[in-house]
Amino acid sequence: MDKIEGFEPIPFGKYLLIEKIGAGGMAEIFKAKTFGVSGFEKVLVIKRILPKFCNDDEFRGMFINEAKLTAGLQHNNIVQIYELGEINQQYFIAMEYIDGKDLLHLLRKSSKRREYIPLNVIIFILKEIFTGLGYAHSAKDENHNPLNIIHRDISPSNILISYNGVVKISDFGIARAQNRDIDQTKTGQFKGKLGYMSPEQVLGDQIDSRSDIFAGGIIAFEMLTLTRLFQGNNDIDILNKITNSEKIKVRSLNAAIPEALANVIDRILEKNFERRFQTAEDVVEALDEVAYQENLRMTRSKFSEFLHDIFAEEIVESRKAVYNKTRYLYAKDNKAETTGVHPTGYITYIPKVEEDPNFSQKVVYLSPSRYVSTDVGDVYYINDGRNPVLGPITLGTIASLIKSEKLTGKEFFSNDGQNWKLVEFFPELNALFSMHASTQQKEVKPDYQSSLATTSFIRLLYRYFSTSVTGLVKIYNSEGVKKEVIFKNGQPIFIKSNKKSELLGNFLLKEGKITQEQLKEALNVMGNFNNRLGETLISKGILQPFEVFELLSKQVKEKLYEIFTWRDGTFEFYSEFKMVPIIVPINISFYETVLNGVSQYYPTDKLHIIFSKRGHLKIKKKQNTQIQFQQFKFSPTYYKIFKGIQYDHTIARNLELIPELTHEKKTIFYQILYLLYEIETILLEP
Repeated sequence: MDKIEGFEPIPFGKYLLIEKIGAGGMAEIFKAKTFGVSGFEKVLVIKRILPKFCNDDEFRGMFINEAKLTAGLQHNNIVQIYELGEINQQYFIAMEYIDGKDLLHLLRKSSKRREYIPLNVIIFILKEIFTGLGYAHSAKDENHNPLNIIHRDISPSNILISYNGVVKISDFGIARAQNRDIDQTKTGQFKGKLGYMSPEQVLGDQIDSRSDIFAGGIIAFEMLTLTRLFQGNNDIDILNKITNSEKIKVRSLNAAIPEALANVIDRILEKNFERRFQTAEDVVEALDEVAYQENLRMTRSKFSEFLHDIFAEEIVESRKAVYNKTRYLYAKDNKAETTGVHPTGYITYIPKVEEDPNFSQKVVYLSPSRYVSTDVGDVYYINDGRNPVLGPITLGTIASLIKSEKLTGKEFFSNDGQNWKLVEFFPELNALFSMHASTQQKEVKPDYQSSLATTSFIRLLYRYFSTSVTGLVKIYNSEGVKKEVIFKNGQPIFIKSNKKSELLGNFLLKEGKITQEQLKEALNVMGNFNNRLGETLISKGILQPFEVFELLSKQVKEKLYEIFTWRDGTFEFYSEFKMVPIIVPINISFYETVLNGVSQYYPTDKLHIIFSKRGHLKIKKKQNTQIQFQQFKFSPTYYKIFKGIQYDHTIARNLELIPELTHEKKTIFYQILYLLYEIETILLEP
């Protein structure tokens, strides 16, 4: 653990705080000592709430929850809790001190040395992490009831590694036990570091221990590649990558990884939690098998030797540090004086560790978001596979080459001239190519155009879905509203609109998430944040990243659903189009789109007009292998009416067969009938 300069030792109850080794927004962490008889002393860590947050009920609850949860977890791979207390209205936790570094330091150090972490070391660390998680996930209370603990914040900075080779999970501050009332996560609210969340955690869905397993997979990916898995230009972009980006195969970034190990990591990182390893113990078993097959076994003593090698400078510096004698006398009123000796008669020596000036305390993620220190510059190398490698060159030079069209975006890029990757792994380079492409757009004529009176929007969605179409659809109505929808493999992934009420600012006002004054304040400075309102609201502290992401997701869906309300319109389809940067995709399935669109947005009066005049028509079932009806998430009432449809009978006769027919049930029947007709699963014939 690293100390923070400028701290003088101070007493804190029965403890002596000797070094400040960490500080966050709401708590601070100290290396401390406690004393006993005959010169006994023990080094430990004190984590205490900052005074200004002592009255914050939510944070105090999280703090107490951490102590209560972790105190019952007695395991070699979990940092031990000794005490939860309160001194001068400041809550504190006394916990085990780990003489070593966190995993983040190991990643930074390896990147700085430009050396991959040995595979046997990685497997050893992962097994220790998942062993600790497995114990926490299966822990029971005093009555032997499962606690169902979920850590929710597994990340490199919360994995502590002692120089003697012990790996421990720390910081259960936002952990959750499902049978406790403390700190229950509400729907739409999530906690944890943005880049280490599971897709279900980002989406605000119910989570379980498999969310921690996914986070452990992110750590595994980053140890194996020294590359951030989920990177982006801003918080919203990162959240979007977690939920919507295509999975990156770990071997695509490090071909030296054995296929068996890559398969384990790929399974851990399945976005569908049903396809992941279901328990941490399963992961440990799989890693054991890989270690045996590939001869990658590692002992704790060998791991310790590795740590002493890679952190040799830090260890030597700490042992060479100059110690200043500091004597403290504890008075009865618990105030310390600097005269005399400690009441135990033992003189305490406070180490003054000198920091390595070449070792940065700040982590900066440079593309491709490698763990590097701040003294590494932004330089690039380019390899087109034909000509000599170009580089090192700056971002500005690359921009000039793109502008002059000497680069196509199909080249390979690197920060060090060794690890080559496609442009997609460099957000800043990708942005340059996108900007250039947007200025080169030529006028393109639509492949075809038609009226929504001829082809309804729901049938349009069905036909694109059934043929896996990729393209751009421009939709217009008589009121001057224009929307552009991008389809990829038959699914709508992006939509933009010129409708004023659908602008993000107006949408947030309608949702009651911001005030008119806050919107005005954000708009005035939006130019400083790439003209993106969401980023501006986050930077101003008006909204949290997860709130903006959730609201943007809701906004894009409503833009799409609003088309179902149109009573007229035309559309144009373009197979040739320029893909635009997508901040938040629509992220809803075809089945969810059409069912919600018809049941919640399509005008019900229009449905009654359509079918009340067609009661004499018979409902004929049409064979359609494209539609899987089990994918529709019908409500119980909808499902009952759907299952009750009598084919080869008229619409009027089907209405007569619905028990206790009401206007609401009649409307639902018409909605289902319209849905089935437009997705071409029924015919209506005389």
